[in-house]
Amino acid sequence: MPITDLAGALAALPVRPAVAVGDGAVVHRNALRAAGIAVPEDPAAHEVDGVVLAGLGRRVALAGPQAVRPVYVRGADAIPTAQR
Repeated sequence: MPITDLAGALAALPVRPAVAVGDGAVVHRNALRAAGIAVPEDPAAHEVDGVVLAGLGRRVALAGPQAVRPVYVRGADAIPTAQR
């Protein structure tokens, strides 16, 4: 998405991320931080590494299972019988 759409896309999420990592987070660090999302300075945090990602997760306050909600980024593949 264009960087100009980033703030709106973040605002539309039902649950906002606390930490952003990866190439895009590095490139758009200022915009993400302006939206209240942390972007680690450590370059290792932006590599695809399960140990690093788990370490980042330890820094985020825990939420109960009732607070965990899926974020669906595309429509369902199944078509209800009535719509076939």
